Amino acid sequence: MKILIADDETKIRSMFKMILSSEFPDSVIDFAVNGAEAVDYFQKGNYDILLLDLSMPVKSGCQAFLEIQEICRKENLKTPYVIFCTGLPIPEELEEIAADTSRCAILQKPVTYEDLIGTFQALIKPNNS
Repeated sequence: MKILIADDETKIRSMFKMILSSEFPDSVIDFAVNGAEAVDYFQKGNYDILLLDLSMPVKSGCQAFLEIQEICRKENLKTPYVIFCTGLPIPEELEEIAADTSRCAILQKPVTYEDLIGTFQALIKPNNS
């Protein structure tokens, strides 16, 4: 399983990696520091799961996901699972994206170990496509 964590805060990226590595030790986990970098990484590596901060410089997590979704459409790829994280109120645009797919979840920061793992497992359960 390939996971891409995109967050502009180093401590958050490290914490998420520590949590996910402990539960999914065979996963490959990469980092992006903003939404534009997340899109670049996806184009090079095609990830199974994206963990995107909503508020990042250069490009938000929501903008990055919409671009990644378009890349998947054009290249006939399956859209990756995505977990959006935010400490801010959830924008209406994101609620619409989340309502449109069972492959998406939203977590409010601060995110606990249990929140992250529970959400992750709910998204990737075998019968969720």
